[in-house]
Formats: sequence, C-alpha cells, structure tokens
Amino acid sequence: MTNRYPGKCGTCGQWVEANAGTVEKIGGRWVAKHEAGQCPAPQAAEVRNTVKAECGVYRTQDGRIYVVRERKFPDSDGPVRYAREIVALSEDAADRISEDGAKARYQEVKAPGMVWKLTAADALPLADFQALCQHYEQCMACGITLRAAKSLEEKIGPVCGGRQRKLDRAREARMLEEVVA
Repeated sequence: MTNRYPGKCGTCGQWVEANAGTVEKIGGRWVAKHEAGQCPAPQAAEVRNTVKAECGVYRTQDGRIYVVRERKFPDSDGPVRYAREIVALSEDAADRISEDGAKARYQEVKAPGMVWKLTAADALPLADFQALCQHYEQCMACGITLRAAKSLEEKIGPVCGGRQRKLDRAREARMLEEVVA
C-alpha cells in the first residue's frame, strides 16, 4: 500500500516523502518505507565533539562569532552550557555609540548544537576579544557593562578575562601541536 503521509523509513531511517514509498503495519503502528531496494545510501554522520566548548567567545572559519555561556536553570540538575551567535545590526537599529563614534548594536541568536561544534582552535584571540568588547562597550562573554577602571583599561573584566586567556593559551598550544606534527 502506498504511503499517503511522509515519514521516516522503517528500514533505513531516512525520510520518505508522501506517495513515494509504501506503508506497513508493524506492532500496531503504520510505518513508512522506501520501495523495495530504493533505500538511499547511508549519509555520513556529522563529526561531533565529545566535549562541550568552554565558556568564552569563538570565531568559526566562516567568520561567525559565538559566545558560550553557562547558567543554572531552576528545572535542571546542574549548570547548562549553551552557545549564541553574535549578529551585528545595522547602524539604523543601533542604540550605542562606540569610542570611535560609530553606532554599535548586536543581538544574540540561539545557536543550537554549536556548543558541541566549537573547539579550542576557534577561540577568539584575546586582542580580538578586547577589540570586540571595546566596540560594543560591554563584555561580550557575559554581557555586563564594563565600569571598573582596570576593566575599562584592559577592555575585559577579570573573570571573563581569565577564561578568555585560558582559551587563548589552549588555541596557541593546539596551533603549535599542528606545526610540530
């Protein structure tokens, strides 16, 4: 019998469009399947880290900037680590003026799964991180406005500065390993 509705193939696990396969009742449930011998070749599994990225700011090879944070939610057992993409908005939508006189504004967009894809090699170098904080006039890792004289001078707060320096060292060590190998 032809499948009237789309669904996951009971044989290969890939998607079967409506009217493109068959349907079979298995264990009291209707299961869609590709036509006999028509299951596509298995797709290569996406390579995923087994460790979540550390808290900090990252730039991927395509130039996108992500911030990884950790937060304790009331309904979670422990802290939850998540990533958000930093997206610059146009000057028309900006509500801040940076030191250089340009209007600056960004928004954070949820980035599901990125916390597993970011690596130490993607960590934003400390100097770039400080420039980003100076441009938006706040810490990009935690979102707090910098107020202390030392933090304003260093363009980074003490807590996030320590985290970003640790990421910077790990990124440099990884680059050195790649050169040696």
